[in-house]
Amino acid sequence: MKGALCAQGALQNSVPIQTVQANAAGRFRLPAGNGAMVLRATYRGVQYWQPAPNNGKPVRITVYDLAPPSAKFQVQAQVAVVQPENSELAVVDEYIVQNPLHRTLYRPGGLFRFRVPRNIQPDGAHVIGPDGVGLTLNAQPTPKYAGEYTVAAPIRPGETRIQVSYRIPYATQQANLTEQAVYPTGHFMVYVPQAMKFQGAKFVPVTTTEGYNVYGALAT
Repeated sequence: MKGALCAQGALQNSVPIQTVQANAAGRFRLPAGNGAMVLRATYRGVQYWQPAPNNGKPVRITVYDLAPPSAKFQVQAQVAVVQPENSELAVVDEYIVQNPLHRTLYRPGGLFRFRVPRNIQPDGAHVIGPDGVGLTLNAQPTPKYAGEYTVAAPIRPGETRIQVSYRIPYATQQANLTEQAVYPTGHFMVYVPQAMKFQGAKFVPVTTTEGYNVYGALAT
């Protein structure tokens, strides 16, 4: 296993300040850095991240063996948050993904797939792992599945949140949102500013929170 100390920021493109090789017990030592730092460990080709406090105290970072290719994750829910911005409607789709195994699910080039409306390009994706560390990634089209995109992020044991952002035209103050799920999903929630009206088949009002009306539906 290799360890590296990186400046906190867009972790995908971060440049290590220093890299070391772990010993047989998985231990290694890095010098204290300046400012906010994160520790990156690479094990069996998968990168793991952990905040590194600048106080010289030991930091534990947990890595896992890889799950077999046949192993699957579960999408427990999808949440869409919409917000008008000038002549566009900004949309963030958050997928709540659960890995019930004690192994990491990973595929070089990307494992999790998603769709956005036709002729729309995703702005990018933000992946938040079970430890709460976020990773900003580029969304790449999948050559095997037309109209689908993927993010090259490992899905570790526990809950991972994958947030995908994109924009659609909103010059006429009206927009049609179409969501085509790639995976079976337990619940689908939509957050809409209270000043906007929303209608959707099988959607019902659920609650109001922080200036948003929330609508929910059982997804498939």
